[in-house]
Amino acid sequence: MHNKLKKLNHINIKFQTKRIDDAYRLIQPFLKDKYYEIFFKEMINDGDDFRLFIENKVALEKLYDVLETFRKEEVKYELISYQKAWDDEDFMHYYRHINYDLDEFKYVEFIYQNLKNNAFDFDINDFALSPDGKYLVTATERNMFVWSMESYTFLSHQIAWDGTAEKIYFSSDSNYHITLINDMGSWQNTIQVWKPLDDSVAQWEWIEHDDFDLEYSNENLRKLSPSLEYLFASLEKSCYGGGKKYYSEFYSFDFAYKISYKEDTLSLFSMKKNSEIETLYLGSKLKALTFSYDSKYIALGQEEDIEIFSTDDLKQIKILESHSEPIVSLATSRDNRYLLSASSDGVFKLWSLESFELLETIESNISSKITAIDFSVDTRKIIISSKEGIKIWDIENQKPLSHLFNDEGFWCRLDGEGRLLEKGVFA
Repeated sequence: MHNKLKKLNHINIKFQTKRIDDAYRLIQPFLKDKYYEIFFKEMINDGDDFRLFIENKVALEKLYDVLETFRKEEVKYELISYQKAWDDEDFMHYYRHINYDLDEFKYVEFIYQNLKNNAFDFDINDFALSPDGKYLVTATERNMFVWSMESYTFLSHQIAWDGTAEKIYFSSDSNYHITLINDMGSWQNTIQVWKPLDDSVAQWEWIEHDDFDLEYSNENLRKLSPSLEYLFASLEKSCYGGGKKYYSEFYSFDFAYKISYKEDTLSLFSMKKNSEIETLYLGSKLKALTFSYDSKYIALGQEEDIEIFSTDDLKQIKILESHSEPIVSLATSRDNRYLLSASSDGVFKLWSLESFELLETIESNISSKITAIDFSVDTRKIIISSKEGIKIWDIENQKPLSHLFNDEGFWCRLDGEGRLLEKGVFA
């Protein structure tokens, strides 16, 4: 039976061994994710599985020899089989087979492929910088992680109860961040208020299907933070409703304006007047959007170009023919001087928001999908999130300064060259 199964060139494997140093030395050549290299010991101790990559037949024979040295120990193999569906060559079905022993494993036929060497491979949905420049908060699945923007060290871990953390906003005094939680299972969402260094939520509210029942009074919100009442109310006006996709809505940095994007159409709203100002049909899919910090401009990323609009009336001011690949993210500096654009090939471009001229092109080494970008408060660095984690990049020297990574159980900090500086594990 097993010789008829075709497999991709990776397997998930689980060790139970006391020979951790020997296991790492022998298995390390097959670990293509830096995540597994860093947390190899912790994963074996916790009984977690990790992925191995087999590039060719020679590598597979070497892996057989390595696994023979652990034959007497309990090793479990989770194999991912491959089968084409219908006549579509790009469509795959995967079937998991658990608890193969070594002899069964040797009957499996592998399909060898050239895979990219990813440093990490986990989703970061969003991140936010505190206005005072002290904190960086990341949202990844059911967790928020707080980092110092001064030393890039890890500070605290917060659990996003009842769903996935989709978006993060800071209050203007930097004392609180608000996280929008999307629970696709129950179709009920929450808005959660956190202090950056606390591990328990300060306040949270259910967002029902048809209404928003504000449990706490405005007075209690003002006690938490002077700006929190307005920020909370702005999100209340636009984020109620089960299953709301928060990432289709964009806010100006003072929360005076909101843009809603649906079916290739933009709708600009005044949050203070609670009314629609203007609509704009794009005719193509929106790739990225950002307001300038003074809310004067709106920048849209469509395919490879950037379009600049005035916020007052959604009139087009300028088209920046910019990238050779589709734009994936945009950001503006807090002093309203610069616009930053990122494309799918990992190229960043720095623009003047005064003259709309191209100032600088930065070629990064980021190969995975970029999910968000931003300037540091002093505008000297850019922050980039992708499946590789968070990277802090120095604009003047065009070099990475730090690499921050977190998932549900682990976190680590690397320097700009990818060397491990510190790591931690959550119980």
